[in-house]
Amino acid sequence: MTIPPPDKTPDKTVEWAALAAHAREAALDIPALLKDSDRTGRMVLTGADFTVFDFTHHRASHETMRLLHDFARARDVAGACTAMMAGRVVNPTENRPAWHTALRDPAPPAPVRGMLDGMRAFVNRIRADKSVTDVIHVGIGGSILGTQLVCDALRAEADGPRIHFIAGYDATERHPLLERLDPAATLVVAASKTFTTLETRFNLDCLKNWLGPARAGRIAAATANPQAAREAGVDDANILAFPDWVGGRFSVWSSVGVTIALAHGFTVFERFLAGAHAADRHLAEAVPERNIPLTMALLQLWYRNFLGCSAYAVLPYVQRLALLPAYLQQLEMESNGKRVDCAGRETAYATAPVVFGATGTAAQHAFMQMVHQGTDVVPCDFVGMVDDGVPGTADLNRHMRAQIRALAEGGGDRPETVTPGNRPATAILLPRIDAFTLGHLMAVEEHKTAILGFLWNINPFDQFGVELGKKLLG
Repeated sequence: MTIPPPDKTPDKTVEWAALAAHAREAALDIPALLKDSDRTGRMVLTGADFTVFDFTHHRASHETMRLLHDFARARDVAGACTAMMAGRVVNPTENRPAWHTALRDPAPPAPVRGMLDGMRAFVNRIRADKSVTDVIHVGIGGSILGTQLVCDALRAEADGPRIHFIAGYDATERHPLLERLDPAATLVVAASKTFTTLETRFNLDCLKNWLGPARAGRIAAATANPQAAREAGVDDANILAFPDWVGGRFSVWSSVGVTIALAHGFTVFERFLAGAHAADRHLAEAVPERNIPLTMALLQLWYRNFLGCSAYAVLPYVQRLALLPAYLQQLEMESNGKRVDCAGRETAYATAPVVFGATGTAAQHAFMQMVHQGTDVVPCDFVGMVDDGVPGTADLNRHMRAQIRALAEGGGDRPETVTPGNRPATAILLPRIDAFTLGHLMAVEEHKTAILGFLWNINPFDQFGVELGKKLLG
């Protein structure tokens, strides 16, 4: 990653100044912008497997996008993405790559190939053992959120052991589950990069006591620290190691995702990786104006730094994606919630917004009042699915479209009923919910997050702010 000299921080460039002037001077009214006959062709982008990303309902004109792309070129985003995908050091504070794209490469480097071969053998062995009816995945943060999102979204198609998740200390999360499971029929998967995470080690100790000494072989570990797993009593045959350049919130593609494969089989996990790889190829090959994660990142930067938006909402209109807001909250806020740039300087500009959300119609009866009529403008990402004929899907799509239209157009005839409109939204329409489309969507979001870090000249791959509270525990 290139670190610019002090007078060339992002906010000191001519491209940043041009965007600031444009924000002050341009009339950016979404209903007026929608009258442009070329807008759909320019602002609706199609990803792998015909996933549609509709950016038409944004406060961004053709000139806005031109200036944003000028800024991305000045920041050499393409070079930073190339360096990331080539396995070069893009995590300067920890002096390591962030090479999660290698985990889903069809021709991966040797360490990844070995990891995947080990996962495949382990998954096939456990799935063939019909005495294992349940799996408890223990982890927290990036070691659980991605895996839980995928397992939850694909639960209806699972043909392997039942999957359960434990994250925190609270006994009410753990005890009701253990009361209904049979320890003789349960496998525990502890996921932790360092294998020192306090919550994970606490829960692992509790589960070891529950399993009993005769069942040590029913504990597995997904970790970058196999020695610590051995010291915790995990058999070598059940240690699924991954490289230490895999960041926790980018680790679902590694052995941390083994729980997905246990539930669905390794072939489905490979489809998940294939969807992510399709997003990687798109990032590397699409021209900037048609590049989906770059467009998402540039629009978020536009709202955060030039239009004063401090939050954005994620609204899945698919119940199976109920955990998507929590996953994105951790991905974005842990990655880019930084106030110091790659040169150790305090930034003079805002970085990560607050990310929040809920499933669509539930959100409509909760926080969408504020999004429609509140004093803050909150850009929204709506995620829906093509009508599959299942009762309710068409209704959800109608609700989603109505919300996007209401945000853009506004309405009302009395002060208390007026919604001002001109509030932005992205519509993401998935062709279906399966391993491939999930992998594609999640990797697009990863790339958007990394690109924002590159644009802001911050490191999206460390998380030192997480550590202070741990130190104060004593």
